[in-house]
Amino acid sequence: MLSLRRRALSAVIATTALLAGGLALTAPASAATDTTFFSISGDPTDWVTSGTSHSNLESDSTFTPDSTVGQAVISVSSNVPGPQSWTADFRAPSGQDLVAGTTYTDVQRSPFAVPPHAGLEVVSGQGCNAITGLFTVLQIERDPTSHAITRFAASFEQHCEGLAAASRGVIYYHSTLPYVGAASLSLNGAATLPVGASVSLTGTLSDGTNPIASAALSVARIDSGVTTALPTATTSAGGTYTVTDTMPSSAATYVVSFAGNGSVQPLAAVRTITIGAYPSTLTITAPTAGARGAAYHVSGVLSSTDGALAGKRLTVKRTDLAGSRMFTTTTTASGAYSVRDVPAVGGPVSWTFTWAGDVAHGPKVATRSVTIARAATAMTITVAKKAYAYLARAVVTVHLGTTYNGRTVYVYALAAGTTVKAPGVLIAHGRVNSKGNLVASIVMRRKTTFTAKFAGDYRYAPVARSVVSSVTTKIGLEAGGYSAKSGAYYVFASAQGAFRATFYPARTSGCVAWSAQRLYGSTWKNVPGLACGSSWSGTYEYVTFVNPTRGAKYRMRASVKANSYSLAGASGWLYFMFR
Repeated sequence: MLSLRRRALSAVIATTALLAGGLALTAPASAATDTTFFSISGDPTDWVTSGTSHSNLESDSTFTPDSTVGQAVISVSSNVPGPQSWTADFRAPSGQDLVAGTTYTDVQRSPFAVPPHAGLEVVSGQGCNAITGLFTVLQIERDPTSHAITRFAASFEQHCEGLAAASRGVIYYHSTLPYVGAASLSLNGAATLPVGASVSLTGTLSDGTNPIASAALSVARIDSGVTTALPTATTSAGGTYTVTDTMPSSAATYVVSFAGNGSVQPLAAVRTITIGAYPSTLTITAPTAGARGAAYHVSGVLSSTDGALAGKRLTVKRTDLAGSRMFTTTTTASGAYSVRDVPAVGGPVSWTFTWAGDVAHGPKVATRSVTIARAATAMTITVAKKAYAYLARAVVTVHLGTTYNGRTVYVYALAAGTTVKAPGVLIAHGRVNSKGNLVASIVMRRKTTFTAKFAGDYRYAPVARSVVSSVTTKIGLEAGGYSAKSGAYYVFASAQGAFRATFYPARTSGCVAWSAQRLYGSTWKNVPGLACGSSWSGTYEYVTFVNPTRGAKYRMRASVKANSYSLAGASGWLYFMFR
């Protein structure tokens, strides 16, 4: 743990000196105030506050300090409904006492902080297993005999479990310091810089309403366990200021402190910069399309935060259908690079430019693709029949025209009404024969879309062609409950007959048309009264023939119309009679 100290002096002339463990700064004293309150607010995902704000005043809560040297633990107990009760625990590193004007960074959870870390824990109903953050002791006075705290003021920032979300607040106990809740001191700048880079941090000091001009701000850098005083920064008429430095060889924490004045309390701002490279930018420009044998260029610029990166080696990978090759190119004084290419192979050419980075500049990769034109490929796909009987085998023929060095085709089948995604199931693939043909076959169960694909080669473009063939619905018709069979006739002894139609492929909707006829002499005539019905469970449909004329001869059949996955179909006639 390292600390930045600001020692209060009664004199109006401030002096600055580097002390062991921190930087001593002046802070004004004002006996005209006696302020006691607690305030805390948190980020939306902060565990302690749940993203809400809380405050306790002396009028609604009891503030009870401890009397132990080296720490300041103040219990805030609410006396009325509304405010929560809190415990704020601030502890100096082991063997030390808290010092006014000191900002304690890299804290751990009280009371488990280990040297050289200070301890911090601000908790209500829910706390943290591990705590990081910082706090600034603005004022601390103790009774010389009992060591009990008589005056205390501190601000804090607390993170649970090492997360970015934080709770922030302030506690005053009979403090003589002024306090303006909206007063602020900001400190902004890079989060990561390389060793030796120029550091430039900026911020603003405000009393909450107006900027504070011409204020002297103490600045310190903490790195590698050492606190170094930096030149004092002075705020402009707009309250702004700038801190400049050179990035050391390890992560650095910059602490800017305002000693306070007669109306605004002391304030501190902290910014930690880790060691890291500047981010690099690698642009790339190339045409989107080209032609075989025609030259084109791929170019761009490599730069970073500190400008163009000259004389840097880029690794280049070029990939086309014939394979990949790698080489290097070097940036010019302006960070530019350019590569000339004359493609011999058509199709996509992918470019990958890689900058590996260096100590001060991060790595970067840029990619671009150029499509080199290829000749159109002639290909056809035919099927022997436009429609097949159910379970018949369809024959599909693919003919591939002229190509350069690719003669392989793929054939897919996509049956209608299934969940298979296009282009369907691969049913054949291979090189076409000397006549340019590839033949495939498949058993037909539904209307099917056949798709042939050629992936393209060095000179000829990919192509896909499709053809559709359907299936005629097959219907089987059965009689049930008959007592005998006489020749082609089913004989029913009862006054009704049952019949079942079975569909291939199955149908889940649509009308099943039943047709019945009676034989009069040598002529078959329609029997009225049969209604259209829907298939049962997608496979079967039942019908009952009632009120027949005994001794008469009848016949029946079932038919369906075409739907999205099979053509119309009809069963054969089924003959029956009643005795």
